[in-house]
Amino acid sequence: MNHSYTRKWNRVTLNPLERSEIETLRNWRNDVEANPYLTQMPFITKEMQEQWFDHYLEDNNCITMAAYYEQKLIGAVSLYNFNDTAAEFGKLMIGKLFRGGGWATMLPRRALKSVIRIWG
Repeated sequence: MNHSYTRKWNRVTLNPLERSEIETLRNWRNDVEANPYLTQMPFITKEMQEQWFDHYLEDNNCITMAAYYEQKLIGAVSLYNFNDTAAEFGKLMIGKLFRGGGWATMLPRRALKSVIRIWG
């Protein structure tokens, strides 16, 4: 979904996912050793990632936010199925260097609170 929702707390910012960030996400996703808990997929090419992003921009039922800590991309979180009081958490990716810092708990919670405030 092409959106402009940005939320900031302390030194963390959630921004709309930009095309310039999808190559980093693709590299993280392709690192099988770093992602043992993700559904195993074939290698994602740059073209596949570009197609995914183009499709994402047309999907009005999904928001993906890039997560930054002190201007450093640390991950991304996606939300789906919005209504007046709720949304569904669907995807989360944390860069290998930022794992173990509580981001996997904090980012979905912050993203959900932000989106509920927007639509609620």
